[in-house]
Amino acid sequence: MIDFLNNHDGLCKSISLDGFWICDDDLHPYAYLDVLSSARGCRVLNGAMKRLVFRPVDKALYSNADHCRCDALLRTDNMDQFYFVELKDWVVSGWYKHGIEQLETTIEDFRQSHPGVLDAAKYRSAYVVNIRKHKFVRTHIETMRNFVRKYHVLLRETQPIEIR
Repeated sequence: MIDFLNNHDGLCKSISLDGFWICDDDLHPYAYLDVLSSARGCRVLNGAMKRLVFRPVDKALYSNADHCRCDALLRTDNMDQFYFVELKDWVVSGWYKHGIEQLETTIEDFRQSHPGVLDAAKYRSAYVVNIRKHKFVRTHIETMRNFVRKYHVLLRETQPIEIR
């Protein structure tokens, strides 16, 4: 069982800024937060300045060779909102399908490790964002509907992530 919620490894970060970036690049061992403008990440807007907890997932909770989990989990401090985030930096096809597979595996692991926690949350969303592509693709609508039916988590591919 993987513990997504406790800061046992010291990698979770609390943040309550109105805007910041979730980033992932080759210069850092796992996903990280950046409060400055970043072309290498996904913008997060937190207009109500809620207290959030950022947890790097892939290469932090799992081995470096795994690469089958999403990059990060962002949640409100009171655990009523969860945002699973997978960042892609691909110019070739296949990024969307691979990103969804990573989100699915992470959500399944989360549910197994923390039964009932996601279901009790008011808002659950998963983002697969290609930082090189910013246009919504209409062919993904059915994939998004199936994701919601299966996991009861909204699937998004656009940024910014807006905290409710």
